[in-house]
Amino acid sequence: MKGLFKNQLRGGALYYAVVVTLLLSMIAMGFILLNRLWFREEVLFSKNRTLNDDLDSASELLMAKPGLVNPGETKEIDLYGDSSLVKIEVKKWGLLRLINTSAQWRSLLLQRASLYSELMKKPDALYLSDRNKFLSLVGKCTIKGDCSLPALGIRAGEMDGGTFTGKRMIDGKIYQSGKSLPGLSPDLLRDWSGYLDKKYRKDDSIVKVNILGRNPVIRNSFREETLVLDGGKKLSLQNMDLSGNIIVVAEDTLLIDSSARLQDVLVYAKTIILSDEVKGAFQLYARNNISIGSHCTLRYPSFAVCLARHTPCKITLGQGSSVIGGILINSEDDVKGANRLEMTEGNKLAGMIYVEGEVC
Repeated sequence: MKGLFKNQLRGGALYYAVVVTLLLSMIAMGFILLNRLWFREEVLFSKNRTLNDDLDSASELLMAKPGLVNPGETKEIDLYGDSSLVKIEVKKWGLLRLINTSAQWRSLLLQRASLYSELMKKPDALYLSDRNKFLSLVGKCTIKGDCSLPALGIRAGEMDGGTFTGKRMIDGKIYQSGKSLPGLSPDLLRDWSGYLDKKYRKDDSIVKVNILGRNPVIRNSFREETLVLDGGKKLSLQNMDLSGNIIVVAEDTLLIDSSARLQDVLVYAKTIILSDEVKGAFQLYARNNISIGSHCTLRYPSFAVCLARHTPCKITLGQGSSVIGGILINSEDDVKGANRLEMTEGNKLAGMIYVEGEVC
């Protein structure tokens, strides 16, 4: 009887030992799996940071050497000579360059899209074509940078009873200008001016603008097809948010209200009107005129472009408005002298200002 009890005790102890061993094994496996997950997350975090650093370095490299990859090209750059590859694709987006960069490690892929200014030689601070007139300055006006001026040069002027009171008119070198402005590159706008005549591209995704009634917020990645919003003859943009790879087209007149939020989009019409206090960063392209209301802020990179055909064109800026990026007024035929850029008190312009016509 005692022997039987001992055997039962030993069998019960073996059962508990097996259960304890199994529990310990499961706990050990849990720690191993948890450690592996921690290690994997740490590696992914480290690689993610490394890939972000590579994309930052590629951006710095392109700013230092903008001609490294030209529009229409795609290159893989080994940044440090250790197989740290970054893929760079360059396209045009209006007057800007669209830079798509990507870096990959195994299944981890990071992508970025950035807008850069177009390549330009160092421009003059002022180029005034020689029409047998001189440049006059009043008040404390000073031009900083090299200038190309008519043969009659520069003189102190008078306006509203005031004269030039500054110490120096031009802080830079002065060169002789020609009878006309230096011509624009023929392909500067060739790829984009067709939208003024509703000549769309084969890979454009074209939809009627009434889609905004169902969804007033549209964000389209620059890695997707270009979304073209066809607004018909006349269009008013208000209470909507558009950003990214989007082109808005109207056949005649397009109005942008202060309630509209536009970021990076291109806008085309014969006449474009911005109401007061419009804010955003976008590019405007018109045939006849662009009217920018008072206290508008067009942040960098914004452009206002008029390309006249048969009749003169005009860009006007209301009081206190600013355009940071550039203004371009040119003609496809011989009406250049009648084109106008009209400014008022408190305007701020920065970037490329090219006017084949009058500035007042």
